[in-house]
Amino acid sequence: MALLMPVINHDGPFYIAAAQKIASGSLREGIRSFHMPFYPLLIVFTHYIVPNWVVAAHLVSLLTSVFTIIPLYLLTRDFFSRESAVGACLAFALLPLSNHLAVEVMKDPSFLFFFAWAVYFAQRAIHSKKLIYFFWLPYLACFPFCSDSRA
Repeated sequence: MALLMPVINHDGPFYIAAAQKIASGSLREGIRSFHMPFYPLLIVFTHYIVPNWVVAAHLVSLLTSVFTIIPLYLLTRDFFSRESAVGACLAFALLPLSNHLAVEVMKDPSFLFFFAWAVYFAQRAIHSKKLIYFFWLPYLACFPFCSDSRA
């Protein structure tokens, strides 16, 4: 099945082109070519570690998809129980859609990652009433929309 899939989806070249423009120093041109620059910025940062643009973009999607499990676990544990949290993370990890998104060059996994963290910190801010959570909440709430999944 994996051999029949294309290397990148139809949006992938736009994200990679924007990342290449940003990496070459043309931040304005990169933002103009793709109006939500956070995902291309993540590709640029990953490209410094992995020199291949396509592999760097795949790695961003894979890592953000995998690390979405952390806020999912924390949220589910706080609302229900540790056993429920493990079950929810297992369901997310085995969900065909999340596995499909993890290997595509698309911004949806990064949106889910930042959205899950924003929801977690919103829940922590309301539950604990500590000012530090309220301070970081507006910044964390903006991250998902900088890599909006439905632009």
